[in-house]
Amino acid sequence: MKRKETSIDKVYDARALRVVVGDKNGTLHGSAVQCCYSLLDIVHRLWTPIDGEFDDYIINPKPSGYQSLHTAVQGPDSSPLEVQIRTQVLNYFAYAIELLVCILVLHILIYHVA
Repeated sequence: MKRKETSIDKVYDARALRVVVGDKNGTLHGSAVQCCYSLLDIVHRLWTPIDGEFDDYIINPKPSGYQSLHTAVQGPDSSPLEVQIRTQVLNYFAYAIELLVCILVLHILIYHVA
């Protein structure tokens, strides 16, 4: 919260739901991506989206290559809920990125911190 200079009432990812759409290990990737957008539409119909809290990292990947749909909504009990939607292959890739970051951090801690 300090890094982003935000207050507790603007924290929307304390509760989260991740939906991974099966794509038969990439053989149905295009159809699965379309399904991700259809699921996003359903989520936004079920719960009220929170203004300014939608990121399309499928169309606009992060510099690391990470891809996913992120949205925040007023959940079933009117509490904020972050929803991440991605395909099976994108989910594997996201975990690979997390693993790489952990390895790099460990490397820095082991070899560069005295």
